Amino acid sequence: MFRSRQTLLLGLRLLAPIGFLFWIAGPALAATSVYSSPTDDGLPGSTQIPEIGVQSVYLYIDGGPSASSTGSACHDGQGDEVCGYNLELSGLDGMTLSSFNADPGADLLVNFSAGSMRVNGLDTQSPTPGPHRIGELLVNSVTGGQIELTVAEVVGADLESETLPATTLVAAPEPGPWLLLGSGIGLLGILARRRSEA
Repeated sequence: MFRSRQTLLLGLRLLAPIGFLFWIAGPALAATSVYSSPTDDGLPGSTQIPEIGVQSVYLYIDGGPSASSTGSACHDGQGDEVCGYNLELSGLDGMTLSSFNADPGADLLVNFSAGSMRVNGLDTQSPTPGPHRIGELLVNSVTGGQIELTVAEVVGADLESETLPATTLVAAPEPGPWLLLGSGIGLLGILARRRSEA
């Protein structure tokens, strides 16, 4: 037992410096993200939106900041350019999708319904790194709810595909109990007044 433990420790001592060299020499890989930008400036922000009514959600995709310095993007590039994507969004728990206005500069195919939306985007002619606006999604929340990014498949500069995890793009809190109670009392008051006027 002593011999195997000593061998393990020796192996770890030899591998640790090699792993450290790969860690500092290797390029930092930027993770592609799909997000909402509350002020439509390309910067991600809070996913919370007001709980009631129609709201604008500005959708963006960002592969990262680095341009391909070797090879060409959408062929054999090594940068963060996004060449294509397939996104599916769903409205859940009382939030519906009202309409979608694609960004004028985006080459998109959109399949839209009140419950879900599928967007296929392509940019192989002149892809650039950094955030790109997909478009403006109008959502309607009556009782809270959220918009989920359920499918996200992205093709990068090297034509390798990447699958992003499902995530919540925006969420509206459910109305608090006091708001519901106040609304109910107000509705009863309106009904009582109509009865007394009739």
